[in-house]
Amino acid sequence: MHARYYIALLALVATTSQAQSINSSSKEHPSCASLRSQLAQIDEQARQRSTAYLTEQRRKVTERMSELGCSFMG
Repeated sequence: MHARYYIALLALVATTSQAQSINSSSKEHPSCASLRSQLAQIDEQARQRSTAYLTEQRRKVTERMSELGCSFMG
């Protein structure tokens, strides 16, 4: 009985630590969510009326996202 409990406990600990390591490696820079939001707003405005200003702002945001290693899909 104790052996089964011990094996089940080890399996649970191994699964939990694997999940934690996956989550910690996939974390992004804290600014990424905000930058994705800014990008979405710029795209929405550009669909209404594209301007040189919006094009430049979009370039700056995407450049910063690339520098930080942000995913473009949230």
